[in-house]
Amino acid sequence: MPLYLFSILAAPKWVLKEIKRLQRGFLWGYSGPKCKWALVKWDKVCLPKKAGGIGLRNPMHSNEVMGAKILWHWLSAPNTPWASLWTAKYASNNPIEERIQMSEVGIGSVIWNSAKQHRNLIQQHSFWEIKNGNTARFWEDSWQQLPKIKDILSHIHVPEQDLHELDKVSQFWNPSSTQGYRRWIEAKQILRHGSEQAQTSLYSELQKRKILSSKGMDILRWGYEEKGSFTTREAYNVIIKERIIKDVLWSKI
Repeated sequence: MPLYLFSILAAPKWVLKEIKRLQRGFLWGYSGPKCKWALVKWDKVCLPKKAGGIGLRNPMHSNEVMGAKILWHWLSAPNTPWASLWTAKYASNNPIEERIQMSEVGIGSVIWNSAKQHRNLIQQHSFWEIKNGNTARFWEDSWQQLPKIKDILSHIHVPEQDLHELDKVSQFWNPSSTQGYRRWIEAKQILRHGSEQAQTSLYSELQKRKILSSKGMDILRWGYEEKGSFTTREAYNVIIKERIIKDVLWSKI
């Protein structure tokens, strides 16, 4: 029942706290106002079984996932009437490559506030599937389910005059293709002012990014599974991934 409400409303903290209290009471037993002591930390209880927990879902995380799901529907189905209304009202009709990275977001309806409150989950784990390369930004966006090139080269000094935020992926491949795949231009043409080390690192990275020659607009995807679709299951796992205890002994047991 709470999941349905989470899907359309941002739950107040006191509601999440009350749900947690009921879950805790069910696990450890309580009678009226008297509660028994919890024998295991709450954070550990909410871990998956393979990580030593019992797989109980934290209502705070569930609320975050459902809010992010609303935002994903807005971005992945922009032509629906309600999505078009949101784009006009909250995003000034900006193109999708700008909407996905919105940092300053105004206050709006209750549902919009729930979506924008958890936008980081979408922004940090979305990527572009490259088609014609005219939407995804070469430096600033994650594409082909790989990290941003700007972040990969962060340990190497790259001159600012080479890092143009609005450069599209298609600007850096040749018109002709090889065996059905796009051909990148030389790294020294991309990093005209960069060092040889930076050019070599960029060349190595681009060799990992095989792009089929195809038409159509770039497609916004999410997550780390092959399908690249947003699912509440994967989104929840992404949230708790950092909390999983890496214990070799436990994995052997």
